[in-house]
Amino acid sequence: MDNLLDISKANNNGLRRIFLFLLLFPFPTPLNDFIQQKTFWIVSLSVSSIYLIKQKTFPLFITKLFTFFYGVILLSVALNIPHIPFNGYYDVISELIRYFSCFVLFISIYKYSQTFESEDINLKEILIVCLVSQLFFCILYYTPLISILKFWFNLKKNEIGIPFTSDRLRLVGTFENPNYLGYFSILLLIIQFELGVFQKRYQSILFTFICTFLIYSTGSRTALICFLVTVICYHPLKSFGILFSSLPFIVLFLENSRFGFLVSNPEILLSFDDLSALQKADESYFERVTIIKDATISIFKNPFFGVGYTPISITDNYYMIILLRYGFIGLFSILVIYTYFLYHETRNYYKLMRLFRTSVPIFLFLWTGEFLDNWRLFIISSFFLIFLIKKIQIQ
Repeated sequence: MDNLLDISKANNNGLRRIFLFLLLFPFPTPLNDFIQQKTFWIVSLSVSSIYLIKQKTFPLFITKLFTFFYGVILLSVALNIPHIPFNGYYDVISELIRYFSCFVLFISIYKYSQTFESEDINLKEILIVCLVSQLFFCILYYTPLISILKFWFNLKKNEIGIPFTSDRLRLVGTFENPNYLGYFSILLLIIQFELGVFQKRYQSILFTFICTFLIYSTGSRTALICFLVTVICYHPLKSFGILFSSLPFIVLFLENSRFGFLVSNPEILLSFDDLSALQKADESYFERVTIIKDATISIFKNPFFGVGYTPISITDNYYMIILLRYGFIGLFSILVIYTYFLYHETRNYYKLMRLFRTSVPIFLFLWTGEFLDNWRLFIISSFFLIFLIKKIQIQ
């Protein structure tokens, strides 16, 4: 524990040890996902709290931003107390604890990043370890070890994937969900596009190709959309070439997804007079549309401050969750806080725009998922965000 928390320049490997542990050795999920997540939450929060106590100082501006956000949440809850049912208070309390935990985790990572110079961050080594580890674990899914991997990760989404075997998989790498691997691969790609970590042409092409392979092997429609948008944002003049080279993966993805079924049956897309045709075409998508319709009705009952909790079970749209709980004021507050944090770190309009560009996949993934509820992915995302900020600051 002391080695991991040592902030001396002679022991900057502590950061790498923590990162690699989070990346390569996830806690097993087969027994109970709830226990797995809570165990990781307790461990990571304990380490972060001990580290912050040893530091005795906190970044004041982040604390002020969090206090402002927490105040908006408490105001929304206070205004809705008469209308929150008894079982809704569990949702309220758990979210208050979750946001405070995110604050502790993020501020500890931010504080740690101030102990070493940007030049000390070996991004090339980190990217290689990240990419090779994910590719290696994905390859293992096509070996006799697949049974162990399925047991360890408790795979539930394995109906789609690159059809190398009769048991088609949505590959997850070392993550618990294929969408998480898709998001993580796009993060790696953004770092390469933004910072040019691999300068040699063949290295850059190989890195991009492997990231693209991982993205499509997840079978994630959201990851595909984010990949296309990311490529266009960073290389608009080269987009055609990159997308053309990715055509085989696109064909495989569409061929083995429900989205491909809809594309190949356009008459269904044109017959949505009601939701019955949609339900027959894609039951998963039908459920999402139904939930959004019900959530929209609840949101407009109190659009400014929300209803204080989530009366509808939403698992695939973080914006709807925020609007339900805290209304448009809550969502607007989050966007303002995020923008101010980036501006505070850059103090430069051009650099601020660069960081906004790196945020595109985060905003898109939040539209179709709540991956920030995964503690391991939240910590890894925070690491990469701070890495990007420190690198862009000195450029």
